[in-house]
Formats: sequence, structure tokens, C-alpha cells
Amino acid sequence: MRSIEKSPSPPSRHIIVVDDDHGIGELIRHKLSAKGYSLHIETTGKGAIERVIQTPKSLLLLDNTLAEMSGTEVIQRLEEHHCLPPFIIMTGQGSEELAVEMMKCGARDYLVKDIDFLDRLPTAIERIMHLLTTEDTLTRTQEALLRSEEQFKTLFMNVPVSIYIMDIDSAEIIDANPQAYKVFGYSSVKELQQNNLWDTPPYSREEVLGWIKKVCREGMQQFEWRNCTKDGNIVWEQMRLNCIEIDGIPRVLATGTDITDLKKAEAEKEKLLQQLLQSQKMESIGRLAGGIAHDFNNALGGMLGYIELAREKLPKESAIQDDLHEIGTLAQRSAKLTQQLLAFARKDVASPRLIRLNREIEKQLSMLRRITRDSVEISWTPAPHDFVIHLDPSQLSQIIMNLCINAQDAIEGSGTIDIATYAAHGSPPYASGAGLQKQVPLQKYVQLTVRDTGSGMDKTTLSSIFEPFFTTKEVGRGTGLGLSTVYGIMRQNSGFIDVESNPGTGTTFKLYFPVHEEKQLPLEEAAPKQQLPPQKKEKKVVLLVEDEPSILSTTEKILHHLGYTVIAEKNPNRAVEYVKQTHHTIDLLITDVVMLEMNGLALAKKIRQHSPHTKVLFMSGYTMETLEDTELTQNDAFIKKPFTIDSLTQHIENILHTVSK
Repeated sequence: MRSIEKSPSPPSRHIIVVDDDHGIGELIRHKLSAKGYSLHIETTGKGAIERVIQTPKSLLLLDNTLAEMSGTEVIQRLEEHHCLPPFIIMTGQGSEELAVEMMKCGARDYLVKDIDFLDRLPTAIERIMHLLTTEDTLTRTQEALLRSEEQFKTLFMNVPVSIYIMDIDSAEIIDANPQAYKVFGYSSVKELQQNNLWDTPPYSREEVLGWIKKVCREGMQQFEWRNCTKDGNIVWEQMRLNCIEIDGIPRVLATGTDITDLKKAEAEKEKLLQQLLQSQKMESIGRLAGGIAHDFNNALGGMLGYIELAREKLPKESAIQDDLHEIGTLAQRSAKLTQQLLAFARKDVASPRLIRLNREIEKQLSMLRRITRDSVEISWTPAPHDFVIHLDPSQLSQIIMNLCINAQDAIEGSGTIDIATYAAHGSPPYASGAGLQKQVPLQKYVQLTVRDTGSGMDKTTLSSIFEPFFTTKEVGRGTGLGLSTVYGIMRQNSGFIDVESNPGTGTTFKLYFPVHEEKQLPLEEAAPKQQLPPQKKEKKVVLLVEDEPSILSTTEKILHHLGYTVIAEKNPNRAVEYVKQTHHTIDLLITDVVMLEMNGLALAKKIRQHSPHTKVLFMSGYTMETLEDTELTQNDAFIKKPFTIDSLTQHIENILHTVSK
């Protein structure tokens, strides 16, 4: 067997740059000349075609948008002249459609002329030059195979890509190199031939024959192909088919490059992209829901205030009293819906505290068993240790109630709802279908699981279950806010949620709560604050600041009705200026937390600069996010919108009559 003679490495190809922007052309010349490349600049498509015809052994660096013709037209004309060289497309604006079109036309790369284009260009040129050198080497090698059987065998047995010699009519594998059968876990060509390599779904031998016919008509073809190894694992290869002759007989030479790792990386990238899009969608829905609920809350606050004022003015025996009562009831129901939306948006007013998870769940069991039908059994399996979490007990009740009601509705006939707690080992997994994929902080978690034996959900339903108003129930059987409320509560309290479900196998919700140290638990409830006897209301001056006109108007009327002296301001800056100029003693500042010109905390601080003993009652339909790093003092209080006259009265009396320290 003769040894293969080494051919000299081909020189780097001459580069033809085609760009009608002379400045960019010169920048490219300067960048590539510094790297040792020889190049020529053309500013027109016609000039580029003539230059390529004169210098066929070149690399074409082509701008897609020229003055007299597009890059696509240049490519088409060169193909008509049968002298299309390897080419790279440049474009000022990235377009996926254009990139796909150019790659189909044979482009070796697609470069966007962005801010770091010139920095990336030498690397791209070097890679293509290397690839062209490799392809030239492969072409010369394939030609040498036809001339020298010994050279063919040496290359055939040692090249690090799969090589198949195939029958042109049946696609049967006549011969293959060791790399080909080792990729599939076989030990010989014979073993490879005995298996249906080309019949791996969704592909078939007929499809391979179709590619072979295309090779015979049009020349070399390139495509991706999926096969199975001997052990059943999936292998992807980048296939390149050429027609050759061996001993005068037409054959198909197929080379395959293993791209399995690349395909796995692409699949993972797509998965992460879908997770990101789902998370962004849920975040956008949350912002929209929170904004709508806040504005609607303000409108309901004004409505409820006027209803109560009207009822106060009417005789108790008036027939209109019942109508106003019904209107008030409907408004309160609407307010509860807005609270569910705010919970989803993580802006609901809550009073989280340290609680024992098992103990709080056990308080809910009797109620759960009363509201579920007799054919549904509720089982409870607590963790041996009763973990401490930081959560508003009413929110935990909402979570359990919503999950159990949903579970009951998913069970046809009889079934079981299993509630259990566990010590979570390690960090919670990424959520599946819930759009909660994110980096999970490393800390200790306790897991609450609610599992049902219901009908389960498919992937499409699972991907939308936390969206507000999404429901699969019949009209009138649900608002579609139950699971979105659970979603909002978990995120508001730094928790995570995971869902597992398949049609016919039931559904499992896994909720993860950060665990807190038991020593932080209070030993007993604090004694109620000592209050002084009520003082006469008419002596108290209240400064009311609210940028929502309806809330400002109704609250002002309520305060007048209660007998206070009221100074009402829509603009926080004007309120500060009033106190500064008049030097009036302000007994109580009632202010909204979130306002456009100044938030409630900043306003209270400025008012106290001029009236140090002023007490403050903050009001909002949101959480006290703007005050999250500041503890309320004994001279401060908070009331949730919308509020009733009785609630407002109680809050005002509590803060005004509490002894200041």
C-alpha cells in the first residue's frame, strides 16, 4: 500500500468586497489588509460580476442592498454564468427570513453590519477561509479516491467523519468506514448493513432515495438526518451526498458529521426561550391586572363612600335603604374580585407573620371538609416537624381553599384530595407550565403538596392555568381567578410553585415556602395598646391628601360627617406648602401611599418637619411596597382601600387616642 502524498496547502483566496458605501468598503479593506488578506473593492453589482468572472477562485463579501441590484440578483446572475464563488452576505438590518433565504442560496455566513461588525469580520473570514480550505482538501481527496484505491482506503478508514458508499438505486450501504459504524455502536460494516439505518421515524428509505435522485439531477446535496444507535439513542448527522463512480459503477458517497450535541443545545435553547417568554407574559399580565384593579378599587372606594353617606342621610325606614344596601353588597363583591387581581399582581394588602404551617393547615381542615361534597375524601399527612414560615394566615387559607375547590371540580364522581407537607431537600425545582422559571435562592424550604385524583390537564391547559380569568369550567361556575390568586400570593411571599399533571392521571400542586427559625416566633400576642378616652372630634384637624378626585371627595365628606375639621388637597406639594405657610397644627394626616408627584412616606416626612406631632394614616389598595424598608411608628397606621365609614372611624380613633411616645 502506497502512502498518500501530501498536497501543498492552497493559498488563501482573494476577497472581493461588494458595497456601494465607499466608506464602509475602505474600513473593511483596512481591517482585512491588516490581517494579511488580499482584496478588491467593488461598488456595483455589475462590477462585482465582472470581477468574479475574472477571478473565480475568490471569496465574495457581498452587501445585500446595492443601488442598482440586490445581493440576491448578483447571486442569481453568477449562477447563470456558472461561476458562483463561496460568498458571505452583509446587511444593515438583521432579518431571519433573509438569512434563511441566503443560506438556502449557499451563503457561507450572514453578517449584520452592527456596531461590532468590523470586530467580528476577521474572525468570520478566517473561519470561512479555513472551511474553504477544508472543503478544497476534501474535494481533492475525493478526486484522489477515484484515482488511487490505496489513497482512498487510507482516508476512508481514518477520516473523523462518517463515510457511506451507497447503492444509487436501493440506498443499500455497500461500504462504510469505522467512524460510521462506531457512531451507531456497531462493531463492523456487516452489522451496520443488517440494520435498517435509513428507516428511523419520521424518516424512511423512500426519503433517502428521493435525496439520491436529487443528487443525480442537481449535484451535491446537504441535509440533517436523524438515526438511532444500537442502544436506541438518537444520533443526528449533517449529511452531504455526492454522485461518484467506483470501478465504472455509479455510487453515492455520503459523508456524515455528528451534530447530536449541537441539536441538544438548540433544543435546550428553545426550551429556555419558551420559559422566558412565558415568564414575561405572566409578568406583563400581572402589571396590567394590577393597574386595572388599582383604578377600579379607587372607583369602588368612591362608590361605597357615597352609598354610606346617602344611607346616613336617609331615614332608616326609607324604601331606598334596601336598594342602597344591595348596591353596596354588589360593590363589596366587586372589591373582592379586585383583591384577587391585586393578589395575582403581588400588590394585595397582606399582614404576613411567622406561623407554624401544619398548625394553620389543621385549622382549615374542618371547613374544607364541610365545603367539599361527600364523595370527595380529604386526607392530611403532616410532616413530622411543624415548620415555621412567614405568611399571612388568610393568604394560606386562600391558597388551600382555591386548590381544593379546583381539585374537587376536577373529580368526577368520587375521589381523593391529598394534602401533605414535607421537608424539601435542596432548592425547589423550576416550575413546569407555570411560567415561574427563575433562579431559586439557596435556602431551606418546606413543601406543601395538594394532589387530586381528578381528570388532569394537557400541556396546553397547563401553560395557561395561572392567567387571570382563564378557566375550563362552565359559565357561571368560576371566575378564573383562583389559581392566579395562588400564583400572586406565592410570588409575593418569595415562594415557588410547581405543577404536575397529565390527562387522566390527576394533578399535583407543589408549593415551596422559605423556612424561618423557630426562635423568631413570638412567645405570646402583644398586649393591646393603652388608649385614652375618646376626645371631642371637632377639636381635631385632619389634612387629607389623595390624587384620585372621587376618593378625595367622598373621604372629605365622610370626615366632615364625623365632625372633623378637614383640609383636603389633591396635590401633595400644595399640602406641604399649606402647612408651611399657615403654621396650623395638624392632628392627623390621611394620605394615599402611591401618588404621582410624591409618595405618602415622603409627604409625611415633609409635613412633620413643620408639624412634628402630626400622626399619619396611610391608605392604599396596594401593599406598602414604598414603606417596605421603614417600620411604621406608634404615630402611624394603615387602612386598606376600599374602606367603610365604620372602618375609617375605628382607624382614626385608634391612632388619635393612642398615647404618643
